[in-house]
Amino acid sequence: MRILQLLKMRAGMTVSQLGDALHISQMGIRQHLAILEADGLVEYHQEKQGRGRPPHIYRLTDAANGLFPTTYANFAVGLMNEVAKFNGPGFINKVFRGRMKAQLQTYQLRLQGKNLPERVKELARIRDEEGYMARFDENEDDYVLIEHNALSWRLRRNIHTSAKLKRHSSGNLWVRKSFERNI
Repeated sequence: MRILQLLKMRAGMTVSQLGDALHISQMGIRQHLAILEADGLVEYHQEKQGRGRPPHIYRLTDAANGLFPTTYANFAVGLMNEVAKFNGPGFINKVFRGRMKAQLQTYQLRLQGKNLPERVKELARIRDEEGYMARFDENEDDYVLIEHNALSWRLRRNIHTSAKLKRHSSGNLWVRKSFERNI
């Protein structure tokens, strides 16, 4: 993990630089980097520097960057609260409606021609690709889209805006099997 932390903080380092920083032999660093590269956490590029063989500069992949904690949700909530102070809470609802409208236009292309269960399953795939850690479930009366990482719902809760979709107390989106619009 220390190699990943150094690469995160320095945005790219050579084997030699990593070895010096961690007091590990270059062979040891190469072994660790090979494992991290196989796991898809680091990548490298060669950088020309005059004469000789260009060194490999190692950096984190997007997958590795995702391992580090962020406070984007706190930042977004704070930003939305500040916007609401200047423009009123109604403005925030307009922002969310605009965002939802743009997302729905994008989703419609992938949902087109599918029946309701297929649309809910595909929507779960789309939301999962967007980082919502979504999955689809079904019971006798309902289709359920479960999101485990729903920033927009945390934002709505924290800035007291209203949501139009039916939400269970667990935060899951429930869709009645008889419901056909908007999905």
